Amino acid sequence: MEYYGKADVAKETTEEKTAKEKLELELEALGIDKHTNKNYNENDYINERLKQKEMIVIENTDIVYVDGWKFEIDRTVPKINNCLGRGEIEKQIVIDIDTPKISEDYTTATIKIEISYEKDIAEITFNGEKIGIPEKQDGKYIIEKTVEQNGKYTILVKDKEGKFNIATVEVKDITEDMDIWNKADMESFRDKVNSGRTFKGRTVRLMDNIDLQGTETNQWTPINNFQGMFEGNYHTIDHLYIKSNEQRKQGLFLSIAKTATIQNLMLKDVSIYNSWNKCAFPGDGPWSGGISAGNNGKIYNCGIESGEIVATKKKYTDDLIEYARAGGITGFNSEGAIIDSCYNKATIKAEAEYAGMYNIALIAGVISTTYGIITNCYNKGEIIAKGPFVYIGGISSYIQEKGRIENCYNIGKITYNATTKTNAGEITGQINPGGVQNNNYTSLTTAKNLGAEDWQDDQKDEKGNWMFNNSYPILKWQLNKK
Repeated sequence: MEYYGKADVAKETTEEKTAKEKLELELEALGIDKHTNKNYNENDYINERLKQKEMIVIENTDIVYVDGWKFEIDRTVPKINNCLGRGEIEKQIVIDIDTPKISEDYTTATIKIEISYEKDIAEITFNGEKIGIPEKQDGKYIIEKTVEQNGKYTILVKDKEGKFNIATVEVKDITEDMDIWNKADMESFRDKVNSGRTFKGRTVRLMDNIDLQGTETNQWTPINNFQGMFEGNYHTIDHLYIKSNEQRKQGLFLSIAKTATIQNLMLKDVSIYNSWNKCAFPGDGPWSGGISAGNNGKIYNCGIESGEIVATKKKYTDDLIEYARAGGITGFNSEGAIIDSCYNKATIKAEAEYAGMYNIALIAGVISTTYGIITNCYNKGEIIAKGPFVYIGGISSYIQEKGRIENCYNIGKITYNATTKTNAGEITGQINPGGVQNNNYTSLTTAKNLGAEDWQDDQKDEKGNWMFNNSYPILKWQLNKK
């Protein structure tokens, strides 16, 4: 291979000149980014930009291949230092690439590569990264690479004489981060999740307040099995409307996974009426929750501003103990799940009609039943329960083993009508062995203990999560509402 400097114009060929001009154009654009883009850096930023233009960047080096020509660049400027010539393209090196196989949850793609060549291979790079050379199988080198991003991926194969060949494959169908600006975007996001795109490892951002325009003829279908990050950006979703007996769980989200986080989101004028009655096992029954019917992950800084959330269990199934669960934020908080710095102002109702054995109404302002952790939450909404057996509380109806409620308060009105048994409390209806409640309050006077004793109106507790507004504690993040 011939090596020569950039100044040797006489030795340039038309192909080399075209490749060099292509690289120079991108490096000039990067030079502008260096002074205008805060995300700019001399390594990953440059590499990704060049790869997007189908150039090959050899990892941890300053070497870039453009249309088969090899260049050395100076990243600090950035500019071309030298053209290092061109290795001979060897067409006998055959690179076959299968159509990328997308995973069931659309988070990754597997690229299968088969390389055929009579001679020995000296080097294989995948998108600029050197990879190990596998043993031949039936005369072929077989490689599988799993990727997590859409884009073009380039495979460069060299033999011991420096001859090489190049192939490129494009991945298109991996789920990417998403911005939601309006009702149509929100519905598109929901439909993607419900079709199998879990958004695991991805972030969905709410970019503006949106109105779902929910009515009895325009009902919301909940989002099921979301596994990513939903960033509400302190925006509000209005007029969520569900009135159904078609499935067990109802809410903005049907259920969120252990890997999921919902944060910085408010709902206003919520209407959820869940009357699902097709119970199949003990403890079955309708679950209703504003943010999510069931929570296995994390919910931070979320609030229900107004509306009505209802779970009704009327039909009885022989020999089953059945529940109607309703909560402002969620109907059920599983072991290890976290709800922090949330509030409810909506009316919450649960009704379990007596028949045969017995039905139970489990209801609370924030979470119906918790096996997980609830901290820094409050309820101002009215809570109404009816049934033969009632478990009712301002924050949670029932704290199970390993469940915990701390630093919360409730001043919402609690009303219940139980024909057989009632477990009622201003914070929780019942605590099982192993459950914990600590530093919780049930009046404006005592709720001031959540912060410093000398708090004044509109004064923040800089060490905690609370401040005062109109003489009662609110969460500091509420000042960020848009």
